[in-house]
Amino acid sequence: MPRMSQLISEKNLLKVKLSNYYVSLQVVNNRSGHIFLWASTMERALRERLHSEKRSTSDSHAAAEAARLLAARAHDHGTTAVTWERDRLRYGGKVKVIVDTLREHG
Repeated sequence: MPRMSQLISEKNLLKVKLSNYYVSLQVVNNRSGHIFLWASTMERALRERLHSEKRSTSDSHAAAEAARLLAARAHDHGTTAVTWERDRLRYGGKVKVIVDTLREHG
């Protein structure tokens, strides 16, 4: 049976960065430390789409859109398992929307 440290080192970690202006999501390979998937409301296409809908780039709707984009990129990349480590963020609000959207979209 593998040790717990071996199991954690194999996981891809979801990093969530919330600011007053943007939502940023990254998937990091825990072993190598490389960021290999990302999505953010700072990206031009997503930001312009949100502004055309008269939406903020930092609310829960924007968080869901960034999570959908990340899920699509993960599907294209072939990544199916991502682990979210809480750090200081609680499972509520925008974080709940992000995690639930990623669960819905595989």
